[in-house]
Amino acid sequence: MAKGFEKFVDLTQEIIAACYEVHRILGPGLEERFYRNALIEELTLRGIKAVSEQVFPVHYKGKFIGKHQVDVIVEDKVSVEVKAVTGQLLNVHIAQTISEMRVCKLPVALLVNFGDTSVQVRRFENRDSIP
Repeated sequence: MAKGFEKFVDLTQEIIAACYEVHRILGPGLEERFYRNALIEELTLRGIKAVSEQVFPVHYKGKFIGKHQVDVIVEDKVSVEVKAVTGQLLNVHIAQTISEMRVCKLPVALLVNFGDTSVQVRRFENRDSIP
């Protein structure tokens, strides 16, 4: 873990615990939207601010080129990309999560797969936004 990111450990651990609770109750096999909505509910029940499908501007060489919607933003600090795929997460899922984290200009992102028999979680740090 890069220096400066320690303060996000507790928050990401809470998010991951909420993901495990969602998976424990819903199990695998549903569409992403159900896991996303359940995760928002679980985080809210835990007193954690979470926003679903927040929109962020995308720029290219300083020019606005459109908007991108992110699955979940937690406490304005962590982006969560929700997947529901069978098997291992793919490199394209990892690349998407890292790109979204950069577009959001957030320090931390989680990639969570609810689609298999157990939850898969990957954590990423945006070194360009060291707090």
